[in-house]
Amino acid sequence: MINSYLLIISLKGCVVMQEDRIKLTSFFNRREKYGIKPGLDRIHKLLELINNPEKEIKAVHIAGTNGKGSTIQFMKRALIESGYNVGVFTSPSFNGLVGHIENNDTFIDERTFLNILQEIMPAIESLDSENNHPTSFEIITAVAFQYFKNHVDIVLVEAGMGGLEDTTNCFTPILSIITNIDYDHIGFLGETLEEIARHKAGIIKHSVPVVTGEKKTIPNVIIRQKAEEMKAELIETEKEVSIKVLEQNKELTTFDWSFRHVDQRITHHLLGAYQTDNCSLALTALVMLQDSLDLDWVKIKKAIKNVQIQGRFEEVLKEPSIIIDGAHNMAGVESFVNSVQLLNERKERKLLLAMFKDKDVEGALSRLEEVFQKMVVTTFDHERAAEADELLKMLTNAQAEKSRSWKQSIDELIENDEQAYITGSLHFITRVRDYILTNYK
Repeated sequence: MINSYLLIISLKGCVVMQEDRIKLTSFFNRREKYGIKPGLDRIHKLLELINNPEKEIKAVHIAGTNGKGSTIQFMKRALIESGYNVGVFTSPSFNGLVGHIENNDTFIDERTFLNILQEIMPAIESLDSENNHPTSFEIITAVAFQYFKNHVDIVLVEAGMGGLEDTTNCFTPILSIITNIDYDHIGFLGETLEEIARHKAGIIKHSVPVVTGEKKTIPNVIIRQKAEEMKAELIETEKEVSIKVLEQNKELTTFDWSFRHVDQRITHHLLGAYQTDNCSLALTALVMLQDSLDLDWVKIKKAIKNVQIQGRFEEVLKEPSIIIDGAHNMAGVESFVNSVQLLNERKERKLLLAMFKDKDVEGALSRLEEVFQKMVVTTFDHERAAEADELLKMLTNAQAEKSRSWKQSIDELIENDEQAYITGSLHFITRVRDYILTNYK
């Protein structure tokens, strides 16, 4: 009798969840017609109509071309281990609408999302009536801040695209972070590093400290100018942080790390040479937060050691070894290639990849051909995905081939016990990861 009762409750919960998901999906599908509209006017008005929840939270704003997700994960784990409830707002989301909003390791549930959406609906309708329709992402951002103000101690906010006119640039953080700057989203941010850097540096606020891991001269000049203009303290990890790598292999990286009054020996278990830079950036940010947060470096080191990041030079299978990496732009490809070369393997390297056609596909393929002896190009179900035939035409590698079924290619790799790498669009890598873990773990 008890089991039957629990089953009924469980089934009711599933029905409610499904109804909520349908309502949310339907609402946001209807608003797709308003598209992407850069600028902060609507989000400021929307937040003002719901009493500015963004002013009631402590938040860190993170912008940059690559490394945002990894830096956030290092910081999140360290803050959770130090006893804080940590909110994370990310874009894009690979877990539907709820995937944008996270509390510690749990996404907001559909029912809570829907309740908050209904709560702020009068404000949305008010702007609609003025023909100043908030976009889907602006509404999701407002829902996130409304949720965070009541549920978390600190929030890590990832900029969606650029910074200056990105919807997330609607609050005053306690710290700003710019990971690095490279060519990406050229249609929106500009065709030169100077233009792109001005967008990224747009998150710098008056008198709010900013930490950057950028190493290139031109973007750093723009960041320094903006920091000086805003009277914001600027910390450049390339100049002010000391890193000495002691051990680096497929299992772990150990390095001595020093910034100001903090000297630590750090170990992490992430593959990818660039992860040490991301880790260092996160540690530097944590030092800058020590005045406003109670942090324990013993706990932080433990947290860093346990960090796992999905889809970033991640070995998802050990026998045979399959490493996946979301190298979705040229800077990411360069980092991916450097990490592959550091492993110093003697075996012939094999790569499976699929890319978005609106990226620098030719440049990426040319760089990848330098280090992979065998390449299999494929495609996946997405309107922006490049066709396998298009990719194959750009390759000069005699051993390159195409596959119209990436799942079949993965099956063959594993059945033939072939060590391989898989890279490309983050959307592609997310699907690959789910497929391998579902079928081969």
